[in-house]
Amino acid sequence: MDWTRGRTIGRGSTSTVSIAALDQSGQAFAVKSAELSQSEFLQREQRILSALSCPQIIAYKGFDITRENGKLLYNIFLEYAPGGTIMDAIRKHGGWLDESFIRSYTRQILLGLHHLHSNGILHRDIKCHNILVTSDGAKIADLGCAKQVDEVVATKTPIAGTPVYMAPEVVRGEHQGFPADVWALGCTVVEMATGRAPWTNISDPVSALYQIGFSGAQFLKYSSWYLNEIISSPKIEVGSVGFGSPQDFALLNFSILNNSILFLRSIHALPPYTEFFDIMVQSVHR
Repeated sequence: MDWTRGRTIGRGSTSTVSIAALDQSGQAFAVKSAELSQSEFLQREQRILSALSCPQIIAYKGFDITRENGKLLYNIFLEYAPGGTIMDAIRKHGGWLDESFIRSYTRQILLGLHHLHSNGILHRDIKCHNILVTSDGAKIADLGCAKQVDEVVATKTPIAGTPVYMAPEVVRGEHQGFPADVWALGCTVVEMATGRAPWTNISDPVSALYQIGFSGAQFLKYSSWYLNEIISSPKIEVGSVGFGSPQDFALLNFSILNNSILFLRSIHALPPYTEFFDIMVQSVHR
């Protein structure tokens, strides 16, 4: 496939994302690149994305290796998301998103997580920066931290992700399973509604991690009055211990989510689970 690299539109710790175009047709796509010697995460993302097909996960289009400016680069080709990330959308809308966007994006992220979990895959880094916005809605991206759940359990893989989005059991170093992705989605909902992730008002990172790990029940303390008002009198409550397994997603009524706000909270549970999630769906009538 002959293509030309355009301007850079994103940077990570080891990779960059650029707009690119096919030489013959001019069709635009995104290319995510890393030096071949530092491309372990990008190659993992390629392997996972190439096996997935879901409207709520950014589409994979291929890969190659190029030599540019004297360096070997590993490139994966992805669907181009002209809307940028949900964080970009938050900035464009004045610091937070309207209720209709929150409803729509939350539903779409849940559908994407359902597909990942049904294939035994943990994303491990759900957050606004890793959700892209296209003309079709929100799509999960950045699967460099993703792993098969069996691999995580069998090898005791080190935890991954962004600290303020980590579930309490992850912070405590206990396990990182399907429920941790759902917790991170809850943090993402807070950020969409308030413009900042939970716990970011705590300036000391160590104190923030302690609060997350040992005061998870106070999760809502840092959300806005808007979310607290919605959560205070839910009409529908769906939950199970360790919510996040593929079977649990079957409990969700997506027809309700079309006209609802979804939010997650954590409460203490009996062993062998440390936390579980109640998914609360509140019908909103305007």
